[in-house]
Amino acid sequence: WKETMNTQVLLLLLVSQYSYGKPLDGKILGLINIVHFSNKQCTTASSTSPSMNRHGTCFTANECESMGGFVDGNCAFGFGVCCVLRVRECGGRINKNCTYLQNPGFSSSFSQTTGPCQFNFESPSINGDNNICRIRLDFKTFEIQDPTSTGDCGNERLDIVSSTGSLIPTFCGSLTDQHMYISTNPTSPNNLGSLTINFNPNSNIQRRWDIKVSFFHCQDPEIPPDGCLQYFTGTSGSFRSFNFGQLIRNTFYNTCFRQERDFCGINYSVSSLVNSDPFKIGTQDTSKTSVADCSNARLTIPSQISNTFCGDFLNNMSNEKLNGVISSTTFMLRHEVNNMDITGTGYNLNYVQTPC
Repeated sequence: WKETMNTQVLLLLLVSQYSYGKPLDGKILGLINIVHFSNKQCTTASSTSPSMNRHGTCFTANECESMGGFVDGNCAFGFGVCCVLRVRECGGRINKNCTYLQNPGFSSSFSQTTGPCQFNFESPSINGDNNICRIRLDFKTFEIQDPTSTGDCGNERLDIVSSTGSLIPTFCGSLTDQHMYISTNPTSPNNLGSLTINFNPNSNIQRRWDIKVSFFHCQDPEIPPDGCLQYFTGTSGSFRSFNFGQLIRNTFYNTCFRQERDFCGINYSVSSLVNSDPFKIGTQDTSKTSVADCSNARLTIPSQISNTFCGDFLNNMSNEKLNGVISSTTFMLRHEVNNMDITGTGYNLNYVQTPC
């Protein structure tokens, strides 16, 4: 009760000072130090729109300074600051929630002929809980050397290791605006996994990355089911293959969708925002729906008519030259591209959940 009363008094003082447009004086700031608040995610003051949001963590100004962060706005009714943590060195140990991994000199590009850049993940304490089961990576910007026209990343690639031993594909090219989840072993808090960017020493292309790292404890209701590399929420949205424009070979993963309340099905269709080839897996110029026709690369979507999809069009029927709608009651699809040469842009799809 005493702490609650102190907090209420301090809030009144804060509101009083703000109402007169005056900064908080030293005496009040001294009293504020006794106020406790959770280190929750906050939206920075410089965020200009939902698509441009950058997040920080709510700390005291002293805590933010001691961690090497920079202040971008206030939080906790003005008792805390929105502290943005970023790592611009080529590698390091990451153990703070909501840390941004950025290339040296970001937002300028980075030319690297030696390497690699390796980041190792350790468990932070989230509200006193070190029991971490997932790491989410949000690729705000990620541009490295493209794969070849047959889908080979070669020497330049992104390698991610999970402490659970689950296999995560190797990627390259453009991953901007993509995300992925890494499963972690909560019994190994000092070794949750790693992210390594390897470079082709014979290429002088300009590279850029800005990756948000978020840790999720095992009891968090927002974590995806096991086996989901990507996880989308909401009744509708869009998604695309990694490095859309050229498929990457030897990539196998599941894309999952949270089944929303009172919704029992999900429909997939190609995006109308893509001018050409919103769906192209392989060399065929029509739709294909058999494992034999799609042996090198395919999307697997459980449905009543067909489960396997490749070719130049997304359709339940083979040999069609128009796109259709694929309906499913399973809120997961599987991307499978083997280690053979592969051509095709990949896929850029919309999803809409259907009511029960």
